[in-house]
Amino acid sequence: MKSVFKAGLLLVITSLAVYLGLGLGVAPGLSLAELPGLNQLAAGRVPDKNLLQEKYIYWCGETHLVYQGEIYRQLQGKSLAQIQEIFPAAEGWQVYVDEKGCLHLDRHIEGFCSKHTAYRHLGLKGQHLAIYQGPLGYNQKLLQVLEGKDIQSLPARWQERIKQAENYRQLPEDEKLRLQEELEFSDELALQAALDNLDEENSDW
Repeated sequence: MKSVFKAGLLLVITSLAVYLGLGLGVAPGLSLAELPGLNQLAAGRVPDKNLLQEKYIYWCGETHLVYQGEIYRQLQGKSLAQIQEIFPAAEGWQVYVDEKGCLHLDRHIEGFCSKHTAYRHLGLKGQHLAIYQGPLGYNQKLLQVLEGKDIQSLPARWQERIKQAENYRQLPEDEKLRLQEELEFSDELALQAALDNLDEENSDW
């Protein structure tokens, strides 16, 4: 009788493990036991002993660590789903537990970090030269279209560089560095100096 009871209990536990594995999206070959805090997550809560890391992630890929330490008191005893409601994806939050059991609160900021906010770079908008905020490779914020500077009216060297910059992220590192020297500027003054230089080259072209 005991053996029948044990067999039945084993079947129930196995079925539950398969159900939880499917519901939690366990990758093939990954044991349920390897998931951090699985028992607590299945029971509906993130372990209070887990560490927490909160950081901001900017357009340029730079990050700002806001906090790292014990889980905030107001989050203790809550499930991952409840925490995700407090930090919603609609407001840029990504909430997850990593393989070491650390709870992450990552917020994707619609903007550049303090350093790159002042940066400017040249690129294209349609067929016209344009000024963008931030470093090369990040065209999220258009500042100005230079209507009088059609790409075809630029000196050949500038045309080549501007067109290369359209595929900046796919370029080799040495090409990226070369373009940064010519099309990326740390502030408005450096940008204006480059545009003045372009006007001089254009008049001689």
